[in-house]
Order: sequence, then C-alpha cells, then structure tokens
Amino acid sequence: MMINYILINLLFSISTLLIHRYCNLSAKVAVPLLFAVLISWCIPYDLLVNWISNLNANNSFMILSTQTSKTIASANSYIYDHSLSLSDYLYFLLVIGSLTAAYKALKFILWSNSIRSICVKDEVLSENFRHPIYRTAQQNPGLLVGFLNPIILIDKDLNERDLLSVTINHELTHIAYRDHILVFTSGLISYLFFWNPLVRKLVQQTKLTIEQRCDEKTALKLGTNEYLMGLAQLIKHYQKPESFAFNTTLFNSKNQGIIRLIYLKENKMLTKLQRSIIAIITLISSMITSTLVLAQVAQTGNVQLPRQGVALKIKTTFQAEEDSIFTQATDVLSDFDKQVSLDVNDELNTSFKYTITDLKQTALIDFYMSINGEVVATPKLEVLFGNTAEMRIDNLISLEVTPSRAMINKPSVSQLDLSIPLQTP
Repeated sequence: MMINYILINLLFSISTLLIHRYCNLSAKVAVPLLFAVLISWCIPYDLLVNWISNLNANNSFMILSTQTSKTIASANSYIYDHSLSLSDYLYFLLVIGSLTAAYKALKFILWSNSIRSICVKDEVLSENFRHPIYRTAQQNPGLLVGFLNPIILIDKDLNERDLLSVTINHELTHIAYRDHILVFTSGLISYLFFWNPLVRKLVQQTKLTIEQRCDEKTALKLGTNEYLMGLAQLIKHYQKPESFAFNTTLFNSKNQGIIRLIYLKENKMLTKLQRSIIAIITLISSMITSTLVLAQVAQTGNVQLPRQGVALKIKTTFQAEEDSIFTQATDVLSDFDKQVSLDVNDELNTSFKYTITDLKQTALIDFYMSINGEVVATPKLEVLFGNTAEMRIDNLISLEVTPSRAMINKPSVSQLDLSIPLQTP
C-alpha cells in the first residue's frame, strides 16, 4: 500500500515540475499547482483507501461448515514479525520530521513574538503605508514576520525613497495574497519531509513562484520599469541576504533575484502545443492515479488485517427422548461485542444468539435461546478466559463454553449454521 502512496506522489511531483519547467506558466497558475502537489504528500492515501473499503465492506455472512479445533489453536497463537517494512521506515522518518518541524515552528513563533521589543517601529513609514513597519539589523531589505497579524521589517540602513517604496509595496502584496501562510506551511512540509529531495525541490519552486507572483502584482502597481530598476538595485546592494525558512523575504539570494528579473521581462502566454502537453500529462497522471487507488481499494477489500477477537468452543448436548442424547461441538471465531447466531435446525428449531464482552480477565457471555422463533431463556455467564463453564436449560439442553482470546484475520462471523448430522456420544 505504501508503494502506491509513493508512486502517486512521485507521479504528481515529477509531472508538475516538468510542466513548470518546460511550459510557459504564469506565477498565478504555478503557485496553486505547486502548493497542491506539496499538500498531496501530506495526504494519507492508505487511510483514505481503508475508509473507502470499509464503506463498501459487508461483514455479515453465513458459514456453512463448522471450524475445527486446529483452527482455534492456530488462532490463539500470537505471531510477531520483527522485520521492518517500507511503511515502518517511512513512519520513523515522519516522526523525526514532525518533531523537527514542531521545534522549528515553535522557535519561529517565539522569535516572531519577541521581534517587536527588539526592533524599532518606524512611525512615519507605518503611518504612510498604514501598516506596522519596523527597522531591523537583519541583512535583508524586506522581511515579513508573523502569522496572523504579520509586521514588515525593513533594514535600518535602507533609506532611499524609491527602494523603500519597492520593498514595502512588495511585502504588502505578500500580505494581500496571504503568502506568509503559504510560506509557513511550505516550511513545515520541508522539515517534515527532510529526507525527500523532490519535496525540497517543490518547496524551493513554490517559494520562488510566490515571489514571482508578488513581483507581477507589485510591478503593475508601481510600473514595470520602476519596479525592475528598484529590484535590480536591491539585488546588487544585498549580495547575500539572510534567509529564513518560515518568512517571506524580498529575495533569498542573488541568483533567485536574477531569475525573477528575467521572469518579469518575459511574456507568459501558453502556446497551443504547451496547452496540449499539459492536458496530456494531466490526463495520464489522473488515469494512473485512479488505477493505483482503485487497485488498492480492491486489494484492501479482500485482505483483512489481523485483530484481536474471541474463539468460543461450544459443546451442545440435547436430550430429545428419555434414552436419546445427542451432542455436537463447534469452534467459532468472532469479534467482541458483536452478536453471533447459532442455528441448530433440530426438530424444535432451536437457535442461540450470543454476544461476548471482554472484561480483561473474564468474558461476559449473553445468551438468547429461542425455540420456534420464541425466546425461552436469556442466561448470562462470566467465564475466565481458557476455562469451561456449563449451562443447563430445563435439563434438556446443556451448553459447555470455553472462551479464549484469538487473532482474527477474517471478517466477523454473524451466523453459523450447525445443521450437520448429530452424533451419539
């Protein structure tokens, strides 16, 4: 099952990266596409498949033959497999990633909450742009800090009016798009899947396209030439800006800044060939994904995972006439707290229904005995697991029951047909 999870996400990731690399996508289209693929790595397909299978599962059926004592003996033995599967390794890596992501996120939140006391608020800029703006010693022209109510940090040495306008308007555009939330989520995913090079590449591309989308919007507001000139000067001045995993920054590196300058000069229009390529890749990816998911649903529907249940050994004795006594024994595997019907199909149409409740040391068995469809007795037995208890009804019928814990890898038994030839002891 884990193989399907990996194959589906590999297919999505590679297809999206190829489309982003070779098709002339605009940043407005690329951002949600890349972010959706990142989220797909966080979707537990196995749990969804099991949920779908359980919706379609039919656990009530009739067994037309009794089970042997050999089956019970094997069911009572617990088998431990000490070998590690691919799922075990993946879960181990995810636990490490989760702890790392939680630690980094907590550290970032604590730093964000304390930044107001460390930095100095620029009252003039805050009033002019109607948003909290602080001066900082961080070697980065512009930085967005915070999650729900972000503030803008500006380098304390950045005083040119045009460059301030470019930087602050860029960060305000990030706030309008809620990019700080996308970047924070991408940072969490990058730590969670620290071992996955494809996820790291997707996070890198997602952050780049977020900046490109912000560049497009800000350039429309300020004018493309003015914005290009301002961004180029900032890139030249800040050769190695400080980078932050959870923050939206004006730019993270000189190389990234150059890529964004080139992007602003390009005309992002899809050709008919590129649209056809995207449609074909999307269709193939959807078909393969559907095939893998449906195959896994079918496989899951046919395979039942082992679970703890109860094995009940039942010996029934009937005294049909004064000198005529019949006995039969059967072993039943069932789940706790689920009713099981035993149809004897004798001359009186005798039938039993029982439910077993796990009381840790003992098993509580609720019986309902019916003759010709009418309930004639409802006895209850509390029996130690592994012990035998006897119950008599009107000195005509006696039941000996022995409950034992068992591992079950089949659907629940709901009805057992005991219409087999009775044997004289």
